[in-house]
Amino acid sequence: SINFNNNRSLKLNVNYISTVGNFGARGDSAYSHSIVIDLALNDCLSWVVQNDYLRVGSTGEDNIGLNQYLFYELTDKVAVGSRMEWWKGDVQTGYAPHDAVLPKKGSLSYYAATLGVNYRPCCNFMCRPEVRHDWSPAAGYAVTYFGIDAVVTY
Repeated sequence: SINFNNNRSLKLNVNYISTVGNFGARGDSAYSHSIVIDLALNDCLSWVVQNDYLRVGSTGEDNIGLNQYLFYELTDKVAVGSRMEWWKGDVQTGYAPHDAVLPKKGSLSYYAATLGVNYRPCCNFMCRPEVRHDWSPAAGYAVTYFGIDAVVTY
């Protein structure tokens, strides 16, 4: 908990996740990590920042990403959220969705923006509709779509 002079208290969680070793078809001598920072700004508003890094020594692949999420709880059953993501991937293992064209060498940045709702009618079920926009200026594509999923916990 971080306390400020105005007697407000912010809750801060930091998680570090790492994997080292053989990544199968992707290559060996590999390393990846994620750093996730979750900051509750008040009782209803949370901000999450996530950094991902992937290095595969056997291929020289380097990828890095940054995600930011903002969640606002309207009620105990409904929250709205947004996400902005940047992913910079190596062309050698990159992908070109939506008929995009990969450059011959170097790296390529992908971006995504999402707006959605988390609806939790009961404690073990959540429904999440969203509108998402993906784009990559270097690959020459942009696409917007609607999605929905459901999460059941037990």
